Amino acid sequence: MEGEAVGVNSAIIAGAQGLGFAVPIDIVKIMLEMIRKYGRYVRPALGIYVTALNKAVASIYGIPLDRGLLVVEVLPGSPAEELGLERGDVILKVDGRAVTNVFELRLRVAEAVISQRRPVFEIWRRGRVLEL
Repeated sequence: MEGEAVGVNSAIIAGAQGLGFAVPIDIVKIMLEMIRKYGRYVRPALGIYVTALNKAVASIYGIPLDRGLLVVEVLPGSPAEELGLERGDVILKVDGRAVTNVFELRLRVAEAVISQRRPVFEIWRRGRVLEL
C-alpha cells in the first residue's frame, strides 16, 4: 500500500489465474547479507523437528502452554544437540523474540548466523524456563 517491498516472486503457475509464490522480504534481506558475507546463501540448520504449539497439541502432551515450538526430535550430533535442546522442550524465544512458527525460528537463527554469533534460546522444559 505504501510502495514497500513485502516479498520477491519465486514462482508463478501459468494458467492458474495469477497464482504466484513469493519469498518474504525479511528472508530476502538475510539472503542478500549472506551472499555479501559468504559469497552464497547459507541455510542454517539446527537439526531439529518442531511443531507449532497450540491448545490442542499442548493438551495431548500435557504442556501448560499454548504458544511456542514443541521439539519433536533432535538429530544426533546436530547443533541443536550440542546446544542442549531435548525432545519435549518448547522453544519460546530466540534472542529475546518470541517464536510461534518455523518461519520465525529460521529467521532468528539466520540473523544470528549473519552476526556470526550463537543464538540464545529460551525454552520451557518440564515446568522450568531455561536459557540455552
